[in-house]
Amino acid sequence: MIGIETEASLIRTYSQALIPGLLQTPDYARAVIRAARPTDSQEIVNERVEIRLARQALLDEKEAPQLWVVLNEAAVRHVVGSKAIMKTQLESLIKERETSSVELQILPFSAGEHPAMVGSFWLYSFPAPNEMGAVYIETMNSALIMEEPQDLDTYGEAFDRLRAAALSPKDTRELVRSLVADTL
Repeated sequence: MIGIETEASLIRTYSQALIPGLLQTPDYARAVIRAARPTDSQEIVNERVEIRLARQALLDEKEAPQLWVVLNEAAVRHVVGSKAIMKTQLESLIKERETSSVELQILPFSAGEHPAMVGSFWLYSFPAPNEMGAVYIETMNSALIMEEPQDLDTYGEAFDRLRAAALSPKDTRELVRSLVADTL
């Protein structure tokens, strides 16, 4: 996935339950990794956190890809690690939103049923005209990468419907700010 991310010009993702790795704070990432891999040593967990944080440098590059994230409301309401960790993570989302390469929207619970109820996904587009793109779906033990045109169309259309049903970026910021205030 790291290779795909570095080549992409546009990264679109829908996440049902957690903040995507490209936007995670160190403590949030540590809590997520520890929950998914409880038997890993602290050294391995720390290595995984460092890799995750190193991936984020991509967003600070001069030719950074556009990152468009739609988060299910559950992802910002579910306390990961602790209230303090979650507060820092939410504050970071507001900060990330201020960068020109990151667009963030929250899909509210009130949106009802939607095309991605079956799970989270990443959709990558590349600048080279001969590269179609890729869909990335992560599971607990592996990942699936799909590059067929019909898969790209299905997930692209699903993302467009999610984006249309989600709160506007401005309303998303207001919701996240209110959640930060509630964690005081």
